[in-house]
Amino acid sequence: MPPGRYVAGLKFASVDQSPPSSTLVTVVLTLDAPAPPGIGAVVNTASFQPVITPGSLVSIFGESLGPPVRAANYDSSGRYPTAFGNTTVTLNGVAAPLLYVSPSQINAIVPGSLAGQKSAQVIVSRYGASSNTFSVPVSETSPAIFTYTPEGSTQGAPLNYRFPNIYTPNSVENPAAPGSVVVLFATGAGVWEEEGANGAIAGSIGLAARPFTLKPVSLTIGGQPSRLIYAGAAPYQSLGMLQINAYVPEGIGPGLQPVVLKVDNLDNTQQQAMIAIR
Repeated sequence: MPPGRYVAGLKFASVDQSPPSSTLVTVVLTLDAPAPPGIGAVVNTASFQPVITPGSLVSIFGESLGPPVRAANYDSSGRYPTAFGNTTVTLNGVAAPLLYVSPSQINAIVPGSLAGQKSAQVIVSRYGASSNTFSVPVSETSPAIFTYTPEGSTQGAPLNYRFPNIYTPNSVENPAAPGSVVVLFATGAGVWEEEGANGAIAGSIGLAARPFTLKPVSLTIGGQPSRLIYAGAAPYQSLGMLQINAYVPEGIGPGLQPVVLKVDNLDNTQQQAMIAIR
C-alpha cells in the first residue's frame, strides 16, 4: 500500500437482543513513507563491471531501492514490467524493464534506445521519491559470462552437455572432457534488431530463440579457439541473455582453464572466468 493515513469504520451490532444495540469503532492505519532510494553502484549483471550495454542486463545496488525481495515475471505478451513493487528505474529518462527488485538490489534490462549514447543517468523512483542521479558509461558491447559468484574471478557457470539432452553444472568435481559440448550464458552482446523487443523474452511475440547475427561472437577456452555450435537467444529468457553452445577444444590441458568471450571488438578478460576440464 502507498504511504498515507487510512481510516476505516467498523460497526458492531448485538445479536438476539431486544432492543438491539450497536457501536462504531474507528480504526486508523498510518503507513510512513520509506526512506528515499539511494544508488551506490550500477554494473553489468554478469561481470559486475561498471559499464552497461543497451539491451543487456544491469544490476543496481543501493539502499531503499524496493520492497522486500520480489522477482518479476513477464506478462501474457511476453514482456517484463517497467514498474514493479511501486518501483521504477529510468536510464536517460527511459523506463527499464524490471526482472528483480529488493531493498538493496534491482536487476533490469537496459533500454535498447540507449544505443549510440556514451553514458546513462540512472534514477530509481519509489512512492514518488527519487534517488540520486547515478552516471554510468554505456558501451556498444560489454560481454560477460555468468559465474557462480557475483565477483567473477572464479570458475564459470557453464553446463556440461551429454547426449541426449542431459545438462549438468560444470565444476571441479564434474569437469568437461576435451571435445565435449558446454553451454554458457552471458550478457552484454548489445541490442537485437527487432523494434519494440525491449523487455521481451525469446519465444514471445514472434521472437523465436535464434542466433545472434548483428555482431561477430567468438570464444576461447584455455587460450584455444572454441568451435561454436550456437550463439543466440536463450529460450524463454529475456533477449538480454545470450546462450552459447560450444565445443571444448581437443588437446586442452586438465584443470581450470580461462574462458574468454568476445563480441565484436570487446571481450570479458577482466572477469577471469574459468571452466573445469578433465
